[in-house]
Amino acid sequence: MKAWGALWIVLGLLLWPEPGAASSLPLLMDSIIQALAELEQKVPVTEASITASAWILSAKNSSTHNSLHQRLLLKAPSHNTTEPDPHSLSPELQALISEVAQHDVQNGREYGVVLAPDGSTVAVKPLLFGLEAGLQAHSVANLPSDCLAIPCDTGDTLANIRATWPGLMDAFPNASSPDVGATLPNDKAKTPTTVDRLLAITLAGDLDGALLGNHLSQIPRPHPPLSHLLREYYGAGVNGDPVFRSNFRRQNGAALTSAPTLAQQVWEALVLLQKLEPEHLQLQNISQEQLAQVATLATKEFTEAFLGCPAIHPRCRWGAAPYRGHPTPLRLPLGFLYVHHTYVPAPPCTTFQSCAADMRSMQRFHQDVRKWDDIGYSFVVGSDGYLYQGRGWHWVGAHTRGYNSRGFGVAFVGNYTGSLPNEAALNTVRDALPSCAIRAGLLRPDYKLLGHRQLVLTHCPGNALFNLLRTWPHFTEVEN
Repeated sequence: MKAWGALWIVLGLLLWPEPGAASSLPLLMDSIIQALAELEQKVPVTEASITASAWILSAKNSSTHNSLHQRLLLKAPSHNTTEPDPHSLSPELQALISEVAQHDVQNGREYGVVLAPDGSTVAVKPLLFGLEAGLQAHSVANLPSDCLAIPCDTGDTLANIRATWPGLMDAFPNASSPDVGATLPNDKAKTPTTVDRLLAITLAGDLDGALLGNHLSQIPRPHPPLSHLLREYYGAGVNGDPVFRSNFRRQNGAALTSAPTLAQQVWEALVLLQKLEPEHLQLQNISQEQLAQVATLATKEFTEAFLGCPAIHPRCRWGAAPYRGHPTPLRLPLGFLYVHHTYVPAPPCTTFQSCAADMRSMQRFHQDVRKWDDIGYSFVVGSDGYLYQGRGWHWVGAHTRGYNSRGFGVAFVGNYTGSLPNEAALNTVRDALPSCAIRAGLLRPDYKLLGHRQLVLTHCPGNALFNLLRTWPHFTEVEN
């Protein structure tokens, strides 16, 4: 099991990157996996170093302002830990690690991320911290006693939360009595002194790391090589399970923990962070009761607006050609959802590469043969766990002649005359997409669901799919 020592080397380089030339390797998850595979072959690390990260914590002089990851999530050093030499890595590999080490968002651009095979971007450092937390098997992190001595100022009203967390409060203006608030403490509650490392990783910003870490915490040793685990997760699925892969991170994340449990963990993490970093501007003058309300609102937003909504690949991601002409804006919210199948391409697309190719093919056909301004559909549903943006939420499509301005046109990739899309794709159109569109004010709560054939002389969306649509909520019969 010496292969897992590669994780500690990469973590060390991420925590203390050394400046150097830009990497010649592309910023792809495949490059990270390739680098890890090389490390696993080179680095002699014992099993003892799998259970501790002493060399990470002691390597070079850490700053007085350590991150939440370093101060809270990593275990104390073990005397059995072997310290590998990161300089045994090739300059190219060191340059790659240094380039992805600085995870940050500036001016709308995210740094320290790589492109995964499923078309998503992944922050490498939080991902590896999640794996580290998983190896520690849901252990708890104890807050140092000197941190507990730091006093916390308290605020009197929710005005402080509105000022410092406007996105959270404005998203739920009527949430003065949160649903899960009763499970959280008040101002007099005892300050928490521990936090679950793995759930804290989730709060720190990487769902993939939390999911993989949770998987590692539940399986017996010896663990598979890290490169093998990531290759499966960002490929066909861990242990051949097509659902346990990055494409379905939101669905799997929703099953990882309950909203009340997550809200409790968010509150505990915020209180501990307030103790660890009293100079944090957004946490100053906030009482524990207010932190509890923030935790509840943040959990509600995270579970409903992120985990509960389908992931949509934007046009730039699948390589869309420019819109031809001038798009006509929709008058939102709309009252209809029109369901199509593409018919051609006939086979369902199950990978980002095939779905993106299908999108470009359909756009070329619609623009060059049909002479439309753009791909006709508002959105297209792949069998890979993703939605693909066509004309999107704001522009009139070309999907249901005579009715384009009244509803969104959503197409399943494939021919569903005699078969059905997979359950994940069906759930997206039946439940996730409309519920999120309603919350966002894009679709009316009393919207009507129609098959393409109900309004236009066509067999679309196929007999099998249309018969299923007739059993769905919001399906509406149309008198001819």
